Amino acid sequence: VNPMIQIATAGDPLALDVSAGAVDGGPLTWSIQDPSSGAVVRPNPAEGGDHSYVPGPAQPGTPPTVDTIVVHNPRTRVSESAQVLLLHRLAKITVVVVDKPGLPDNQIQLAIMGKNGPIDPGSWDETWQVLLGKASAQINASTGLLTVNPAGTDHFVAVTVLAPGGRPGEEDEDGYIILPLPLFSVPETIRMLSADGQ
Repeated sequence: VNPMIQIATAGDPLALDVSAGAVDGGPLTWSIQDPSSGAVVRPNPAEGGDHSYVPGPAQPGTPPTVDTIVVHNPRTRVSESAQVLLLHRLAKITVVVVDKPGLPDNQIQLAIMGKNGPIDPGSWDETWQVLLGKASAQINASTGLLTVNPAGTDHFVAVTVLAPGGRPGEEDEDGYIILPLPLFSVPETIRMLSADGQ
């Protein structure tokens, strides 16, 4: 199934392309794991199109949720899935990886980006959560310290953060980050993304 994860806005009428194939080229069965979200997956009539995912309606005041697209091969009785991280309101928070010396290779520090750089974890009363990849990673809900299980089988982890509104009566704010697994350390990531590879 391709892609394995996408991001969508609830209530958006624009469809997201998804595709899947079987070795024998035979037909596959498509569905939404929990259709109560209102999401649908349907054939894409465009030339070269396979299927399209259309999100359900927004649930006001709700942090991000997940829709799971299930593709089933009736001949082999094997199913594969793809996830959609569904935003019910504008994600106003940017989540960043912070270089924190001394962390073991399987840990990474996440933080909220403020106007003048990353905000000290926990200083905004935020709540961190692993939304996808729970079998392979866990996070400290108050500090944003992510710990990955090297033996985990997930290919990515999606982490969300919820922070209280700035003034009384303001709604909470959301942010998220999706990281590939196995996890690269910050120095490795910087080296890979640098132009000269140094």
